[in-house]
Amino acid sequence: MAGGDHTRLRLLVWPGMPAPEALREVERRLGIELEVEVIFSNEDLEARMDLRGPYDLVCPSDYMVERLGGNGRLARLDLDRLPSLSNLDPWVLGRPHDPECARSVPLAFGTTGYLYDHSWVGDQDGWDALFDPMEGAPVGMLSEVREVIGAALIATGHSPNEIAKSALSQARGLLEAQAHSVVHYS
Repeated sequence: MAGGDHTRLRLLVWPGMPAPEALREVERRLGIELEVEVIFSNEDLEARMDLRGPYDLVCPSDYMVERLGGNGRLARLDLDRLPSLSNLDPWVLGRPHDPECARSVPLAFGTTGYLYDHSWVGDQDGWDALFDPMEGAPVGMLSEVREVIGAALIATGHSPNEIAKSALSQARGLLEAQAHSVVHYS
């Protein structure tokens, strides 16, 4: 446990994950105290690990698992102590960011969706509705950097994982042009 304290576990988790009732049940069953900090982005998680670590459990997304694991900031898991892994669909195990589940186990999978109100965008559809909205149409964007850049890369015809400077420059230009319409990042 962090700092050798065997009565307290330090956690960095996303809002609502796990549910507060589940956390209280863990405390009751194990007779320990959980110190829970909520993160709002992978970059927030990384910064807190740098400034306030060590933590016993962190919940990074896939690309951050790869980054943190690659520079030794995530401990190896003892898979013999995780027998429930056999209950998971093999599809969710062995993902590219941690093929052996050496430093992470899947918690959740998700998909990002974008919604729009036809009264604001008219006949626009596709990425234009988000990145080239009608004059005065308010736009809300996610605050997760990778999601925003990924969407801009897709809108400019690239893979969301593209790292070529020319593609990133196009995505940046699209985001800069959109900035006057963005009223909120959440």
